[in-house]
Amino acid sequence: MADPKMRERGPLGSVPRAPTTDPETDAGPWQRWELLFLVLLTAFVCATRAPLFLPRGTAWDEYQYALAVEDYDVLRHRPHPPGYPLFVVAAKAVHLVVPDSLRAVQVTSTLFSAGGLIACYALARLMYGPAVALIAALLLATSNVFWQQGTLALSYTAEACAATVVIWACYRTRRQGRGWLLPTLLYAAAGGIRQGLLVFLAPAYLYALWRLPRRSWLYVLPTLALAIALWIVGLLYFSDSSWAEYRAGSTALYTTVLWHSSIFNALHQGAPAALLAASRLARAVAISLFARGVLLATIPLAFELAHWFRPPGVRSDPRRVLLLLWAAPPLLFCLTVHMPNAGYALVYLPCLLILAARGTVRLTDRYFPARPGAAGAALASACVLANLLMFFWSLPAHGTWVRELDRKIRYIEAHFDPTDTIIVTSGWGYRPAMYYLRDFQVYWLQVLNLRPDIPANRTQTCPSRYGREQLRGFWVATNRPPKPIVLGPEIRHVVFFGHRTHVLAGPAQIRNVPVGPGLALGVADLPPRRTLLRYDRLRVWFEPAS
Repeated sequence: MADPKMRERGPLGSVPRAPTTDPETDAGPWQRWELLFLVLLTAFVCATRAPLFLPRGTAWDEYQYALAVEDYDVLRHRPHPPGYPLFVVAAKAVHLVVPDSLRAVQVTSTLFSAGGLIACYALARLMYGPAVALIAALLLATSNVFWQQGTLALSYTAEACAATVVIWACYRTRRQGRGWLLPTLLYAAAGGIRQGLLVFLAPAYLYALWRLPRRSWLYVLPTLALAIALWIVGLLYFSDSSWAEYRAGSTALYTTVLWHSSIFNALHQGAPAALLAASRLARAVAISLFARGVLLATIPLAFELAHWFRPPGVRSDPRRVLLLLWAAPPLLFCLTVHMPNAGYALVYLPCLLILAARGTVRLTDRYFPARPGAAGAALASACVLANLLMFFWSLPAHGTWVRELDRKIRYIEAHFDPTDTIIVTSGWGYRPAMYYLRDFQVYWLQVLNLRPDIPANRTQTCPSRYGREQLRGFWVATNRPPKPIVLGPEIRHVVFFGHRTHVLAGPAQIRNVPVGPGLALGVADLPPRRTLLRYDRLRVWFEPAS
């Protein structure tokens, strides 16, 4: 334990901390003020997230998780591969108390936000002491992207929580030189929450256990395999699918989405395309991290990272090595393969904010040696204030999508009868249409604007009713021309929901029905006879059925 005579006032007052030159910090037993701080911070998270729950989902994946809570089936993308079985289990547990499945996933996300904050504090405290832990927890609690994701029905806060808990267990094992069971079980459980964590956290996990006696690996590997196999078997059982079906569905999604967005795919199209893809991914990462995640804390973060290049370097400090092995794999993935939204940054955001908090302490100790506590408090407060301003400045954008979606759904429910109306959509509108308009027959005309030489680049129909797809393979590429949709004489109206299209020919024309200021639905009125709805890439039209 550090010499009590060398302990100083922490950057936020009387919080004790060891000198920044210590190779590793022993913060000692937890104090009462720390437990009180975590209780208040947890209450702050719940109080600031719950009022911001939106009545409708804003992202495609939100409906995937909500439908998975009701009926888990990975092949039908409930949720999409790789399946997130333990996250869905947690949401199902919340669903026992919260009747609405979408709201249950939102609550689950908030609970994981609180758990992630506690894990971030515990990890930062174990590594650098209570002062750094306090600053890191405050930065994470007010981080724009972490705050927003905690109000959505998505799994990203669960991913942040799981990754932080695994790193805490890994550092604890690395420091003590014993205890392989806890990090192994947590690592396997993290993979059940989001399977990508098995890849992203593998370097840190192996580094933490590398010093253990060789005979320990005789127990580590079987235990890890058994723990992972448990949630894989559960995933396949509740999806009522075989391993071959699950692998085929996952491969189809990965080759269609992940491979398409990666710079490796762009390399086949030449250097300019690869540079464009790399710049697009780098821009998405920069916006997610620095404009919405770290923000003003980039200054102390850069100061801390610059210190890593000074003697004795990174390799001499296991904390630095472990944090580097934590952040580098997911960051490299986002820079080279896939970065569709800011939530992907949550895997390594706690790591960066811990380093930013450490940089705050180091910076104030160096440039304000007379009053490091007051200077640290001022810098941390400025970072927190910048986070708050950015979050509330971006709030109005979140409600626009919800208001438009709500108007469309309410208008359809009030003016159309499910017995003589079908809903046709493409892109984002399919999931909310099938989730809220369950009495209607909903058709998704899937059009993937990808390269012509990719087999998945075909149109496909996916019908649903009562909130359930009527095809077993939800994301199955086909090389055959799309079959027309046969509409019986009882179908008098076709509502085009959430996509842009037009009728090229046929007995019906689309009329725009206003449902709000600057918002309209496309409606086609059909004659009382059998009609064929045909479509191809970006086109849809009607023909009389023979």
